[in-house]
Amino acid sequence: MHRLVGFRWRPGHFEGRKAAEAYAARVLGRGNWRQVVSTRGFLLLATETSGDVEPLVLPNSMGLVVGALFTSEGSDDARVLEPDPQTCRAWAETQGASLAKTCWGGYLAILVDNARERILIIRDPMGARPCFAREEQGDGVRILFTDFEDVAEWSPLRSVDEEFVRLFLAQPRIVNERTGLRGVREILAGECYTLGAEGDCASLFWRPPARRVELAAAKTEDLARDLRSHVLGACCAWALLNRPALHRLSGGLDSSIALAALSQAGGDIVCVNEWPRGYAEGDERQAARAVASKFGAKLVELEYEPREIDYRKLMEAPLSAKPSIATLSFADPHFHDLADAGSLLTSGQGGDQVFYRSRAACTIADAVRDRLNPATVISLALDAARVSRRSIWPGLAIGAQYGLLRSPRAYLRNLLMDAARESGPHAAMGAADAALEDPWVKDALARGPGEAMRALLISDLQYYHGPSLLSRSFIPAPVITSQPIVEFCCSIPTYRSYDGGRDRALARLAFADDLPASSVARQRKGDTTRFFGAVAAANGDFIIDALKGGELVQRGLFDAARLDAKPRRAVLDFSNELVAELWLRQIKARHAEQGETQEIASA
Repeated sequence: MHRLVGFRWRPGHFEGRKAAEAYAARVLGRGNWRQVVSTRGFLLLATETSGDVEPLVLPNSMGLVVGALFTSEGSDDARVLEPDPQTCRAWAETQGASLAKTCWGGYLAILVDNARERILIIRDPMGARPCFAREEQGDGVRILFTDFEDVAEWSPLRSVDEEFVRLFLAQPRIVNERTGLRGVREILAGECYTLGAEGDCASLFWRPPARRVELAAAKTEDLARDLRSHVLGACCAWALLNRPALHRLSGGLDSSIALAALSQAGGDIVCVNEWPRGYAEGDERQAARAVASKFGAKLVELEYEPREIDYRKLMEAPLSAKPSIATLSFADPHFHDLADAGSLLTSGQGGDQVFYRSRAACTIADAVRDRLNPATVISLALDAARVSRRSIWPGLAIGAQYGLLRSPRAYLRNLLMDAARESGPHAAMGAADAALEDPWVKDALARGPGEAMRALLISDLQYYHGPSLLSRSFIPAPVITSQPIVEFCCSIPTYRSYDGGRDRALARLAFADDLPASSVARQRKGDTTRFFGAVAAANGDFIIDALKGGELVQRGLFDAARLDAKPRRAVLDFSNELVAELWLRQIKARHAEQGETQEIASA
């Protein structure tokens, strides 16, 4: 993907301009970089060559958009290739709101608003392109960047945010603006971050839309037909990029739906199925073969064995602004032969979140809040019981409790606490509270626990765009999590997601005529727990050596006695700790390098 580095200083501040120009010269001196924007108080650099989509340079030096950008024209979607100046000004004046209303895609927009002396960083609502901002640190320069490696060599590193690391250990998929470094923040999905002449501010220009209560009585067939239309439309738009696609196909419902829609859109598609030798519960080749055959797609089967994944390679992973579980992908050698920077990487990733494969019982409270009649509520509770394979009574109890009597916040907080409990009560509580402070979740809490759970799931989609081997090798094309699909699914009441007692019922019905019957009926996923347990065990010596006496222990963030309290085969339980430990070591090494450089410079 194209990478960006931007420098913002106060207009008229000579020292800030001098520092920014010196920083820019260092980046440009590395080669394969070019200056794309130079305006009062701002410089923007971008990588010059890449297999990525060609950046969209806005007219009148008004900025740059990297990634795919689409707009709806009538009933069809089209690529945005030459926006007029008036449209770009509207994007800036509305702080991204008009952009999100008329366009969508996997984009990151940098807008120059000279009239107000501000730079706006707009990250698309699905978060496909990460971006970070470093506050001014005595040099008069604020820096934005997409890849920390591009600035870490010369940008003075601030101290580690140990509280964020503690939250990461409790819940590695936590989403908020904090990173592992003080003074560095992440731009959130759907957020506009403004670098003003004197200071910075942030605002949300997109939030998951509220459910449309009138759809509570809509026919299931009508909802499924409309969902199908949105999925096909999104995939047709991605096909406009005219790039070959590598599609990760498990044969499950979500990846099969994505392949069905991409096949109708046309284009060159190669499917890949990853299977673990010796672990039958994770072998989904038969299902993937059936779906690939249905659409005449080539299928590449990648065989995995635990010994092939070497965690020592993680020590060479690119440095990021915060620890991320996605870093573990750098230990996987299997995609090297398939890597092509000009190819799209597609999958069914995000289907669970978008199609709402979650706790059905809590959605009964949403139905109660919508004042549906008792007979309808009972019918929905029966469907919830079928999909969750539990009694009807828990759903009715939750419906009464959180639909009439209590705040949904308590329900969600208990779930989040349970998910992080092993890390200790303090860390679990902190992780739960941080998740509940997500603005999307806070908005949804007023509408019911099912809505809040869905907002949490949509926010969780940002987790998929952490730094990984695949995101460096391919153009990410998150087709299922395209904004039009997400917005339509959010408009459907949560309790309609399992009509007839089947999870993702609307998605199943929408593509029932396209897919093999086995794919439509399938509800379980391939289980890779034993396989990854074996991977961790094969790397057990490395994990234990790294954690005992490591940075986490020295900072009081990990008790090494926990390693001895569990059997050797349970080292998989310490994946979060390993990722955080290796990240801390990278940061420590970079601090040491910068210290040596400063000593040489002063001498």
